[in-house]
Amino acid sequence: MRMPAAFIAGSLVPLGFVASPKVSPEDGAVVRRVKLTHYLLATLAICSELQSIMWATIAANKLTEASHAPAAGVMQLLERDYQLEWIGCNVTFMIGLIGLAACLSTFAFVGFGGARRVALCFMAASMSMMVSIINTGISKGDGQGFGFGGNFFDLVVLYHRLLMARALGGHGFFCIASLLLYAATAALGVRELLRTGKEHA
Repeated sequence: MRMPAAFIAGSLVPLGFVASPKVSPEDGAVVRRVKLTHYLLATLAICSELQSIMWATIAANKLTEASHAPAAGVMQLLERDYQLEWIGCNVTFMIGLIGLAACLSTFAFVGFGGARRVALCFMAASMSMMVSIINTGISKGDGQGFGFGGNFFDLVVLYHRLLMARALGGHGFFCIASLLLYAATAALGVRELLRTGKEHA
């Protein structure tokens, strides 16, 4: 998972920031919001892929460094010893991948002119297919009735439940700080989008 995540994170730097549509005083409210959304999505996607790399790296290190009791299968081992790491790696990777597709959509909206409807429609279709593929894979579990959820939403909810449990279980100041900062980020992002609209109303 680390190599694909690193590749996506690298491709998001030019798409999300270097070649991204710049905010201009001549922009209308809608275009300005789309450009702002583009930057927010790019930041979300890059940080998600970096987290996926970190989850995968730590889990791989622990699998080689630590001894483990026998398990009935790989999924049982993950559920017992590496549930948060496995779910965290997959959830953040998928969020970053969907964020990349969303960045392409916002880029197309601003830069493709009359062709943007075709591009946006195709990207929306591709994103829907991606979520469908993800949901199918999650619902199958290990093929023997064991799994972590029925769809991607279930996995995201479980991921945040496990993060909260780790934070409240006394496993570090930085985990709690991260959750609080995520909440602050969401609030600030929404406020900025609303403020941008009011400025051009």
